[in-house]
Amino acid sequence: MVIDAHMESEYVLTARYPEREEVYRQMADASSLARSRYALQVDLAYGPHHLEKLDLFVGTSGSPLLVFFHGGYWRSQDKSSFSFVAPAFLDQGISVAVVGYPLAPVTPIKDIVKSARAAAAWLAGAGRARLPPGCTEMVLAGHSAGGHLAAMVAIKPPEPPPDIPNRLAVVGCVTLSGLFDLQPIAQTSIGIQVGLDEATAASASPLRLPVGPGWLMAAVGGAETFAFREQTAKYAHHWRDGGGTAHAMTLAGLNHYTIPLELGRSDSALMQDILKQIKTSSGHAS
Repeated sequence: MVIDAHMESEYVLTARYPEREEVYRQMADASSLARSRYALQVDLAYGPHHLEKLDLFVGTSGSPLLVFFHGGYWRSQDKSSFSFVAPAFLDQGISVAVVGYPLAPVTPIKDIVKSARAAAAWLAGAGRARLPPGCTEMVLAGHSAGGHLAAMVAIKPPEPPPDIPNRLAVVGCVTLSGLFDLQPIAQTSIGIQVGLDEATAASASPLRLPVGPGWLMAAVGGAETFAFREQTAKYAHHWRDGGGTAHAMTLAGLNHYTIPLELGRSDSALMQDILKQIKTSSGHAS
């Protein structure tokens, strides 16, 4: 695959946002604080790979479960740095699972998608007993490559065994700076690093696949590149064309690295909109 200079400038972001190291520090500090303040079931294995583990923060009875997939272009980051997303949801009674998964290039993207689906299936099946009573709804969420994984799980949601009481159904999907068409990324140095070829780009692009059940809330930063803003707008349109309800948000002043921090602020416009959507669709959050 030949690198396209324009796509490289739109999707390879490390030099564009020098504040990212400070953002990573804030995420780590906030995540450490969250793990010290809230009850946490750590490193629950949902598969045989050593990275197929999730951390579970348990909310109150009758409230939904938010399943969060971290970003890192499928090749970096770790679930422990994203515990900070949990408190604002927990304060509303909503349980939160932060999912780790095998990384590229050792693990191909198609197999990372399988792991993400396995995590959701475990929560809906074998892990169901770890959730509070009356938890029957799952909201999928993720940032960047994690937004891609959330969308891919929504497309093929878990089917728990029929003998599981109070079955856990996917009711919505939240994406932050998500990647929904992988073809442009295949033309970048990142695409080469993660082994993304044309066949995988075609088969693992949510924009080329049916939409999932329930609603979509797709957010992107106003200070992000045109390519990321366009991906979000196109996917929201695609979701509506597929018969679902979709709301696209452009958050002024935020970029690809600062937008996840909004999940750690209960009073942020993004969190308020997400919580309102969950409350409206489920009637459980308060």
